[in-house]
Amino acid sequence: MMKIEKIRNILIFMLMLFSIFVIYTIVDNTKNNETFLKKMIINEAISNYNSIIDTRKWNASHGGVYVKQNESIKPNKYLKDNTLETKDGQILVKINPAWMTRQISEISNKDHQNYFKLTSLNPINPINAPDDFEKEALNYFEKNKTESFYSKLEKDFTKFDFMGSLKVTKSCLQCHEHQGYKIGDIRGGIRISIPTKEYYEIFNKIEEKSNTLIALFIFLAIMLILIFIKIFEKLSGNNLEINKNLKEIKELEKDKEKLLLRYDRALEGSRDGLWDWDLVNSKVFFSKNWKKMLGFEDDELANELDEWSKRVHPDDIDEAIKDIKNNHEKKTTYYKNIHRMKHKDGHYVWILDRGKTYFNKEGKAIRMVGFHSDITELKNLEIDLKNTKKELLEFKFIIESAPVSIITTDTEGKMIYVNPYICQLSAYTKEELLGLKPSIFRGDFSKETELKIKNMWNRIKNKKTWGGIFKNKTKDNKDFWVTATVLPIINSKGDIVNFLGIMREITKEVYLEKKLKEKEEMMLAQSRNAAMGEMISMIAHQWRQPITTISMDANNIIADIELNEFDENVIKDIAHNIGEQTQFLSKTIDDFRNFFKEDKEVEEFKVSDLINELDTILLASIKNNNITYKVEYEQNLSMKTHKRELLQVLLNLVKNAKEALIENKNNDKIIKLFFKEEDENIQIVVQDNAGGIKEENLDKIFKAYFTTKKEMNGTGLGLYMSKMIIEKNLKGTIVVTNEKDGAQFIITIKKNLIL
Repeated sequence: MMKIEKIRNILIFMLMLFSIFVIYTIVDNTKNNETFLKKMIINEAISNYNSIIDTRKWNASHGGVYVKQNESIKPNKYLKDNTLETKDGQILVKINPAWMTRQISEISNKDHQNYFKLTSLNPINPINAPDDFEKEALNYFEKNKTESFYSKLEKDFTKFDFMGSLKVTKSCLQCHEHQGYKIGDIRGGIRISIPTKEYYEIFNKIEEKSNTLIALFIFLAIMLILIFIKIFEKLSGNNLEINKNLKEIKELEKDKEKLLLRYDRALEGSRDGLWDWDLVNSKVFFSKNWKKMLGFEDDELANELDEWSKRVHPDDIDEAIKDIKNNHEKKTTYYKNIHRMKHKDGHYVWILDRGKTYFNKEGKAIRMVGFHSDITELKNLEIDLKNTKKELLEFKFIIESAPVSIITTDTEGKMIYVNPYICQLSAYTKEELLGLKPSIFRGDFSKETELKIKNMWNRIKNKKTWGGIFKNKTKDNKDFWVTATVLPIINSKGDIVNFLGIMREITKEVYLEKKLKEKEEMMLAQSRNAAMGEMISMIAHQWRQPITTISMDANNIIADIELNEFDENVIKDIAHNIGEQTQFLSKTIDDFRNFFKEDKEVEEFKVSDLINELDTILLASIKNNNITYKVEYEQNLSMKTHKRELLQVLLNLVKNAKEALIENKNNDKIIKLFFKEEDENIQIVVQDNAGGIKEENLDKIFKAYFTTKKEMNGTGLGLYMSKMIIEKNLKGTIVVTNEKDGAQFIITIKKNLIL
């Protein structure tokens, strides 16, 4: 095998060298052709130049020639003795070398493509003044006295410019000696221009053919190399197969057991299970791995075909047998089937079964060999993938059908997906929305909304979820409200790739909440009016004793005056007493006014101050009804909340307890009020011993317009409003239970309320 590879490599190397040589030859030939064409052009120019020089020499050797004057031949005004008159009166014009060159160039330039011109840096005739190329060439000759030629090819390869120098000879001095020239000086040159288009068309054709030859040869070389590789691979493969077979035969001859052991180890290493079915004798062999896949040891499972067929899943057996028969009948080249087989512990494993049927010379199936591969893990992944795909389709259907708005944006906030519901809700089409930002829905431009949007972006850019309510507008400018949840979509690298917005329309809820708020405000007003009436009644109780005292003091003063027993000190004491009673009445009025004052801001206060205000309003009424009133709290306990609203709740609870005690006519009437600090909360408990609340009324006690009092004695709003104040305004809770001999109301609110 190594020898074949070496021969292959040498042949490929030689082919590559030959290819390089041929390509080099073609390229070199192309360059030679280009050089040859250039030489042809130069030779043509030099040939023209030499012809002109020879003509000039002939003219100079005769000291010029004379021709008859006509329309085309005029005397050269720059030439001395330019005419000669014959005896018969004809005028002959002298033609010197320069004038002859000029005349010939005009004829040639007119009749031929080649162009030539006589020129000089110091011309006698201005018409022979040089152009840019001619100046360039003449200056070159001045600097390089030994050079006779100068040429230049146009960039577009359309023209070849050539200049041959003219050196001063003895015959030249006849006309040019007065210009200061000496023999050997450069006095000018002959410029010849030759069109080169045809030359370069020929060259391009040659170059194209060369390139085509190179490409064709490279293609042929590559094909030959590939053919060599293929041939030698086949030879190498055949050689390898022959060597392998010989080796196996020798090994079988030497040690059959050793070969079988090696074969078993190979099978065991592959983890595939071998099966070998002798179709002629109906015998089958199952390898250790074949049995191990099903949880059996080698000696636990017999080598019989029935051990396979009875373990194949009932739903798979028919298809497996059909595929086996098709291979036996040569309908398929190879046998392949996926089926489930029952494991020793009862579960099924997925098996990839592959094999091939072998036939004798008559074409009869005599043997079938194959392998089992356990693909349970792959099959389970496939099933999971199908289930996931199904779930995704179901999820897509849910999203498309969901009665909520779902929007996906890119990281710049531009919408890349919208579900049908947002289109239905906003009256925009999907095409109109894609590429725009959700701000197109915005219907509220207040500072509060600006702050809300800024907060939203801060949260979601920090990979957090944001939730809130927005007022939006449809395409036709109608308002609609949504509660929105916005969250970032993060990839496996932890980068934000999209944002997801889920919006639920709450327009009806907003309007209902508005109506409910108006209703609650109305009920609160009713409750306050009822409380005001009760307050007036309590104040009447409180005022009764001070007014009686003032009345008695006034009568005493009148009696003393009538009896003429006026005592200045007694009068002062009476007046002082009247003043104290008046101050008490004034304080009661202030407490009444403060109770109904607006309570929009939270304030910090001591619990003792709250109790004093409560006592000022209730204490007289409680004592007049012989009720024991107990209050317990820590002396320095303070809190920060809506004081007036908390006072209203406590007033209502204590008043209800008082009325229940009076109605039950208890002899030992008790009302208890406790304040207790628990971590960041304050717990307030109001207890009485009025017998409690009926069990069937416990769940109704906080409902609006529900009352346990007799008709005309209650509005049914007191406890409802108390619950609303505690939960909505004070952010706390209120519950009621029956304890021992009466009812117990437990209020839990924040010690420091933060709005």
